[in-house]
Amino acid sequence: MDKPEDILRNVIQVTQNQDYYSAVTEYDLLMKQYPGFVERLFKNQQNRELHELLARHSLIQQAYGSISGCGYEVDISTYLGGPGRIRMPQEFSKPLADFKGNRESFNTDKELVLQRYSQTLQAVFGKLAKVDWSPVYLGYWVLDDFFKIRAYFPLNFSKVLDLGCGIGSINILIDQIDGNEKIFTIIDIKKEFLEVAEGFLTSNQVSASTKTQSVYDVIISLRSCCYLYSYKEYESVFLEQTRKGSSIILDISPELLSESLSFFKSFCEYSIPIESGSANFHRYAFIR
Repeated sequence: MDKPEDILRNVIQVTQNQDYYSAVTEYDLLMKQYPGFVERLFKNQQNRELHELLARHSLIQQAYGSISGCGYEVDISTYLGGPGRIRMPQEFSKPLADFKGNRESFNTDKELVLQRYSQTLQAVFGKLAKVDWSPVYLGYWVLDDFFKIRAYFPLNFSKVLDLGCGIGSINILIDQIDGNEKIFTIIDIKKEFLEVAEGFLTSNQVSASTKTQSVYDVIISLRSCCYLYSYKEYESVFLEQTRKGSSIILDISPELLSESLSFFKSFCEYSIPIESGSANFHRYAFIR
């Protein structure tokens, strides 16, 4: 049996050669045979980045290996040490080869734009419009976001508000944290997003609706509130529907950064920069 150090050395080599298929295969073997060794790797930032990169490629690899015009299910729970299973039904995974929409009319820089076409959900996402968007979107957006924000959720949380939910993908992973029952409120300005999100989340056994709760343990808004529009749209929600210990996780545009920080620091005990310095947004966690 190969030593874990030898397997890791080979994983790094094939990853540098961008042979992600071989890298994922080798790394899966490493995690299953030497779980303790993988845990020790996390003390090194470069190894953590390698782990996250291969997790994303594992998700994409599984998805592409099983779509072929039908639904699929991917499971990367080994990489996440817990949640990591997403089911994508056929109606959400159809390739876009026959898409006839006018892509130039969409703001593809800031959001994933969805619309119905030939009774099937279609997606427009920049240059990816000619491939099946779903595994790429899940692998490079949803999973990346989840890796970065998962440490900022309170213990034993149950009520989550997602402002600007899009199709709600990240909530499937959030729902699996700790294994306790959760209730999601999803809000989006686009009605078609909400229709899709409810169907997608229901197909993954996630309890989600547009019904509001009196108080929330977590509010998330990724590339929406404080990014596309001011916190003032939901000021009363932040102030009146959170409590001590609640987490508020936001992407904030440079233009709205000053006013947003001033507002949230006025009533939150902690403000934690998760990701700063990006030309597009600053990601913060605010803890009441």
